[in-house]
Amino acid sequence: MDFKLKNVISRIVLRNSRYEQKSDLPAKSVQLLEKRAESVHRPVKNGIAFSTTAALSALAILASKGTGRTVAAKGAERFVRNSKKYAAEFVNGFLKGQNKELEKFIQTADFSQYGKNGLPLKYSRKQFVNDINETIKNLPSEKQEKVFSQFNLSKGLDDIDGIPLLTEKLDNTSESGKIKELIENFYYNNETTFNNPDVKKNMDVIIKGFPQFNMTIGKTQHKTHIYSVDIHSLNVLQKAMRNPNYDALSQEGKAVIKLTALVHDFGKKGNVITRGHALVSKGYVEKFIDSYDLSQSVKERVLNQVENHHWFEKYNKGILDTKDVINIFKTPEDIQIAKIIAKADFESIGNGFHLHMLQPFKVLTQAEFDEEFAQRMSKIKNS
Repeated sequence: MDFKLKNVISRIVLRNSRYEQKSDLPAKSVQLLEKRAESVHRPVKNGIAFSTTAALSALAILASKGTGRTVAAKGAERFVRNSKKYAAEFVNGFLKGQNKELEKFIQTADFSQYGKNGLPLKYSRKQFVNDINETIKNLPSEKQEKVFSQFNLSKGLDDIDGIPLLTEKLDNTSESGKIKELIENFYYNNETTFNNPDVKKNMDVIIKGFPQFNMTIGKTQHKTHIYSVDIHSLNVLQKAMRNPNYDALSQEGKAVIKLTALVHDFGKKGNVITRGHALVSKGYVEKFIDSYDLSQSVKERVLNQVENHHWFEKYNKGILDTKDVINIFKTPEDIQIAKIIAKADFESIGNGFHLHMLQPFKVLTQAEFDEEFAQRMSKIKNS
């Protein structure tokens, strides 16, 4: 490579990073750059790769120091991370309620219109699943399972189940590398395709700021549900935020209820009844929740709500009594949150399913359901 071009690349890398000179580069970054350079068989000096491909990859890595996200360089290996900018917007704007436009949008949007298809994405779930199946089709079943397990995923009934965890420690197969790329495209590099720019702007706060949610988009549930997991979860969120008792919650309590609504069904498998999915959902959330700027209190409260979000079903059947519910949720606010989530969850199944739940052999009107539910909830107090 021309010497002048080498210097230009070096200056570009440094100018787009937070370091002033090559000697300031931390050892870990140097090692990553050396690894990229080795992949194209070019020498490295002080962490600066003298290869166009490797240098562009280095630029992508170092430029991300200020944003928290690496950008894919053409022809280079991609190491995509959640954007700190988008994550901050999700936490501060949405969970902490600073984005009033988004708050209003969530409470008024018609999510139900998307039914079992889920939110419209540039890279759809159907295409994502097809691409993965095409990638592994020639592998024996045990090898397929091994490849999936590297990413915390499993092959379900016409679907892909799990919330992926990306790792640098992959087996040396082209299939694993390809699946990692597909996950990054669906999980991190995706966006909605709403024609309305305001709708797109608001939904992309969640899609880009909380990419774990993307794995629920378009995931079909068992036949009782008329909505995909993402639409069900958004309907739960909307109904919870519309609940008359929502406004009385603390700001932290509102953050707990919002995040709980989005993640409570992460553990569901596609197209089947998933027994014990509440505990599975909690396990998934535990693996990524520390990557978000939330207080320890919020994290612990969300995990408890997710694990126990089926409490009302057990209470309604007499498996739990009032004292049990109080012992699970402990504080008056968390008991109130559990009540709000339970009602919203039942009402978001679809086709009036919740109207059959409270009294055997009788279908209630919505007004009767509201009254009966309120009466049962009034018995659970911890003041």
